[in-house]
Amino acid sequence: TLLDYLAGKEQPPVMQEQLRNASNNVSKLTHKMEILLTLFRAKKKKIVMECASCNLAQKCRDLLSELEIIYQDKQAECKLSIPENLDIHVDPLYFEAALRNLLDNAFKYSDACAKLEIKAIREQKQLHICITDSGTGIPQKEHEKIFQEFYRADNNSKGNGIGLAFTHQIVKAHKGRIRLESKLGEGSQY
Repeated sequence: TLLDYLAGKEQPPVMQEQLRNASNNVSKLTHKMEILLTLFRAKKKKIVMECASCNLAQKCRDLLSELEIIYQDKQAECKLSIPENLDIHVDPLYFEAALRNLLDNAFKYSDACAKLEIKAIREQKQLHICITDSGTGIPQKEHEKIFQEFYRADNNSKGNGIGLAFTHQIVKAHKGRIRLESKLGEGSQY
């Protein structure tokens, strides 16, 4: 779109902000379309991964800086506990999309003054990436179903039920596992 171009031109500050918001919304819609396409492709055949080295701490910082602008009303406090030299071998496009989805959910389902923590723990040959939020939480009875396509938790009126199913498919394609720990009113951890 021409939104970024127009936002860069001499415009009143209010207009620049509206153009940036419009551009962010176009990016969100594009991301959602990619999620849907990936889910449908995964049903027909295996997702093809093109892995490369990626610095996890830097990738998280990049995504957080973008999401903090989008969710600036949340006044989020984000804590990153990832070694600076931790490089992972992932498909950059898919991994970023899955990580973005988890972080976006953490912001979206948290109240004002959101608290988020991303940490990476290496145990022998396994890497655990934990994303913790201070959101509304997910009832225990929903935990088994939350990664199913088009499923939305009872307390969730914001989502469309594709994000976590997509994230599950991407983690699985990376030969990983994803699980949820959550209690109502106490937030969630993936």
